[in-house]
Amino acid sequence: MNNHSRRRAGGVLLALSLLLCAGPARAERLAPADEPAFLQTPKQLALKILRGTGEGTQFIGSGFAWVSKGKAYAITNFHVAEKGLGAGLGDGAPGGLYVAYPGPVHWHVASRMLGVPGADLAVIETAVESPLANPFTLGTAALGETVYSISYDEQDYQQAAPLVYRGTVVGVVGALFPSSILLVRPPVPPDAVKVYVVDGSDCLHGASGSMLLNSRGELFAINAGRIDGGLCIAVAAEEMERALAR
Repeated sequence: MNNHSRRRAGGVLLALSLLLCAGPARAERLAPADEPAFLQTPKQLALKILRGTGEGTQFIGSGFAWVSKGKAYAITNFHVAEKGLGAGLGDGAPGGLYVAYPGPVHWHVASRMLGVPGADLAVIETAVESPLANPFTLGTAALGETVYSISYDEQDYQQAAPLVYRGTVVGVVGALFPSSILLVRPPVPPDAVKVYVVDGSDCLHGASGSMLLNSRGELFAINAGRIDGGLCIAVAAEEMERALAR
């Protein structure tokens, strides 16, 4: 099968998964003793994305800090960040977008946000200086490669440490994200973004926006959602680079 045929077949498979979406299966979480050593530094830059209202604070997703010139930018999904701004919730409460590092919750208000709806990415600026230098090397992941996601759980997001899940890359496709809903249109249009399909990593509510690292510890994608019982979709990290360049 040539590359074009493989890409088309992958797109058709992804579209069928959308149509046949089943109830999500919970990924298996790694115990700290089973986590690769290279995850320890990235875990310190895992973020909780929060929405503040007049009645309290609501956990809306995960993210991570990307450090540039000593300043930490929060990276997450656009569909997460827009909730923080009060979009689409219909509750009438004023939005307020915040980020928090691991450990006791200390919220940092967002001062500006760049949203890229077509790639389901958001870059959030705060006044926070990162506690660490940027530890990330960007990379890619191959089909069949073992990968790791680092995220928070909406049920107990106030825990001190983020959660680690192990998965496997089962597809690489082109996709579009209008209104945060994945649409595949084979043959892949030129404005499509690179998306990984991962089996086994955490992609339930709360994990949106979290980082995905390959077996060499390189950041290769950002979790964006699910398409079937155990399949997650993640936007390639190169799309984040384009957003940061803006």
